[in-house]
Amino acid sequence: MTKRKLNRQQRWRIEKIQAERASRATRLDDKDGEKLAAGEYGPEQPGRVVAHFGRTLDVRAEGDDEPVRCHMRANLEGLVTGDRVIWRGRQDAEGAIVEGVVVARGERTSVLERPDARGQLKPVAANIDQILIVFAVEPEPHPNLIDRYLVAAEATGIAPALVLNKIDLLPEDGGAGYPHHHHRAPLYPAECRSGRADRLTGNTRVRPRTPQ
Repeated sequence: MTKRKLNRQQRWRIEKIQAERASRATRLDDKDGEKLAAGEYGPEQPGRVVAHFGRTLDVRAEGDDEPVRCHMRANLEGLVTGDRVIWRGRQDAEGAIVEGVVVARGERTSVLERPDARGQLKPVAANIDQILIVFAVEPEPHPNLIDRYLVAAEATGIAPALVLNKIDLLPEDGGAGYPHHHHRAPLYPAECRSGRADRLTGNTRVRPRTPQ
């Protein structure tokens, strides 16, 4: 399949949009710099990126469950969910932190990557302890896809685990055709009614879902 060629006007529009985005990012970074210089942001503190929205991030401070929407400085390209960062918060008149700015990124212990449209590997998550591969009794799982996820997890050095969901839908014979163990990863059964998740707590995980 050949790639669609862009005409001159389409290329101009794309370049214009990219230039406008870069300009907005620069203006926003200048404003953050002015606020930092003026002392509008509080002291530096460690945090963890829990969500990523382009130039903005949700950062959770250590010991706090409520994330704070933050901007990131222009020199911090490539931040992803899971990154450990240093950030500063801005408070309102009542002392509540209403926004923040990320000023530095910590070292990564692991990185999960995937190829982009040009085949270049891009990070999608960092500092992951375990990858959960979730599949369900219904519809029937795809063994080949599960094996592909396991191979990808092993290639990153991140420990994988399988989660078989909806086990309450298993047939009366126990579902002999479904995997109850796997030689490459531990397998955990799960169902909504039991809420069994005690063996899956205490780590930072990313969860690729198999097609349902």
